[in-house]
Amino acid sequence: MKIPSKLIKEFDELGLDSGTYLLAFSGGPDSVYLLEALKKYLGDRLPDIIHLCYINYHDSPLVDEEEKIVNHYVNKYHLKLYRFDTKYKKGNFEDWARKYRYQKFKTVIKQENLTGLLTAHQKDDDIETYILQKERKNLPLHYGLNKITILHGIKLIRPLLNISKQEIYDALSSQNITYYEDITNHDDHTKRNVIRRGLNEQEKEKLLIEKNSENKRLDKLYKSFDEQKAPYQFAFYNSLNEEEKQRFIFYLFDKQLSSKKRRDGISKEIYEFLKSNTNKALEIDKNISLYRTKNYFFFYKDFSKISYSFTYHRKKIYKTKYFMIDLSDLSKFNLKALPVTIRNANKDDIIDTDLPTKIVYDFLKKQQVPAFLYPAYPVFLVNNKIKCVPFYKDLKEHKIPLELFFF
Repeated sequence: MKIPSKLIKEFDELGLDSGTYLLAFSGGPDSVYLLEALKKYLGDRLPDIIHLCYINYHDSPLVDEEEKIVNHYVNKYHLKLYRFDTKYKKGNFEDWARKYRYQKFKTVIKQENLTGLLTAHQKDDDIETYILQKERKNLPLHYGLNKITILHGIKLIRPLLNISKQEIYDALSSQNITYYEDITNHDDHTKRNVIRRGLNEQEKEKLLIEKNSENKRLDKLYKSFDEQKAPYQFAFYNSLNEEEKQRFIFYLFDKQLSSKKRRDGISKEIYEFLKSNTNKALEIDKNISLYRTKNYFFFYKDFSKISYSFTYHRKKIYKTKYFMIDLSDLSKFNLKALPVTIRNANKDDIIDTDLPTKIVYDFLKKQQVPAFLYPAYPVFLVNNKIKCVPFYKDLKEHKIPLELFFF
């Protein structure tokens, strides 16, 4: 079988001539095409680089024919085969089967210390995935299928995304290459099968162009998300349209939160919470909450549980898990000498200065500090007396060399 130059280039770029890979192999046209292409590309090195994994679901009276074809290629190319038997239990078969096989793929790859998993998803699968994502109004990071992704902790590579289903059939037919045709792919019981038969080649190419354009837009959008630092300004958030706002929340959820709550449910809750215009907090789980003010929002743990105290003797920059401060110029904090102790504020704290407001919490309220920040707000002590409580506005506008890591 002749390999298209575009596929050789793909194999080269993916580095498939090195490492050891597990190939998800069903004996169907797509996986047989990928195996034959890899044989042409790797030659006698194929058994050293490619191992096969076959799942027998016992879901059809024809599974014996399917397995015969799998064994034919195992024997033909002297390949190592990892074989698993299972039977359909309950629920949606496709979802159940997908979860089962990827669990087995992961087990094999981890146990055998393989480089990753190869699957034979091709161009038509990519288009079908894009159509379903749009119809379901999903908000993925990437539309369609990724060439390389991490799934369930394993590296998943899809080398055939530039090869169409028709190209696969034509190549196999021209060489009389044996494969198993799953008759369920011709049934109308799945949405994908309906989509497959409803598109001509011109429509497919148009959808590919649309998908690629959408992904370029998303790349630009997520790059702008990457540039945002906590606390997240409402000036940026409100510049987004409704879909982009939801994407930003999903982005923050996936990148920053460790919550085990359902992603969709809590993300919708966050979206509604951010519509308000008051200083308040939303508990995500027992470890973290979302805090919002009029101008910004951020995620952090319960401020009432924060306790810190650091004493400094030298004029230099210091960094802790709670803040970073430059004490090179003490006048920035109305201090005359060191040492100074910086700790979190307490309810009974009194300021030992000429400020008209002596109670720290009253001072913070007057400065319009959000109430949830009071227990974590820094105060400066000299000789056990509070000599400085930074102005909230100075902190927000970076007018003093103190950066809090709470937000």
